[in-house]
Amino acid sequence: MKEQSTKPKRRFYLRFTLRTLLVVMTAICLLLGWKVNQAKRQRDVVTWIEKHAGIVTYQYQTERDPFSNDPEPEPPGPTWLRNIIGIDFFDEVIRVEFHGSAITELTPLANLSGLTYLNISETQVDDLTPLAKLPHLTRLHLRQTQVRDLTPLSRLTDLEYLTVFDAHVDYLAPLAKLTKLKQLGLSDIPARDVTPLEMLVHLELLEIRISNVSNERLGELHKQLPNLEIIGPDGIHWMPLKDKDE
Repeated sequence: MKEQSTKPKRRFYLRFTLRTLLVVMTAICLLLGWKVNQAKRQRDVVTWIEKHAGIVTYQYQTERDPFSNDPEPEPPGPTWLRNIIGIDFFDEVIRVEFHGSAITELTPLANLSGLTYLNISETQVDDLTPLAKLPHLTRLHLRQTQVRDLTPLSRLTDLEYLTVFDAHVDYLAPLAKLTKLKQLGLSDIPARDVTPLEMLVHLELLEIRISNVSNERLGELHKQLPNLEIIGPDGIHWMPLKDKDE
């Protein structure tokens, strides 16, 4: 009787174990497949960037102090495996620079979800829409571009440093949502209304040289944001009021 009663339990345990193993193996295969596809997408974007004279920086490359004499850090992952499947399986791109590149659009960059730094200065880019898919972007430089509309930037709520120089931007309202901005540079753009900047309560430094904005208006802005340092045209400088109190 005892042998008959234990056999069904053993069969059930065996079925349960095999079923669990199949579920775990399926999950691992799905995760591995997702990782491989992600690495391939990143590799394709890196190829596109380098084809257009861009520069990429991986996460591991930022772990070394650029002013030290320490050797370059080793890329992650086993060397033999990295040589077969590439660095993109083990690390992600966090910086991209297109300074002076001939690119006209940014669509491929939407696949670099971990990007934190982007410089597209001196390019022919006129549409920032793909950047709305880069939620971790903290630094963005737009100098001498064809950009007119900053609306896509309103979704980059982690942005801390932004420069917009020599562009066709005449509408600053999208910047009002960038409440984590610490430093902002605006120069040689046709914008007139700086009222949206009053919402940037964490802004520490504003460099602004816009012919349509008077020094009187900048003084009013400084009253709204007394902890802000403003560097205006003609060497005019507004220091944070808290420093004056100290």
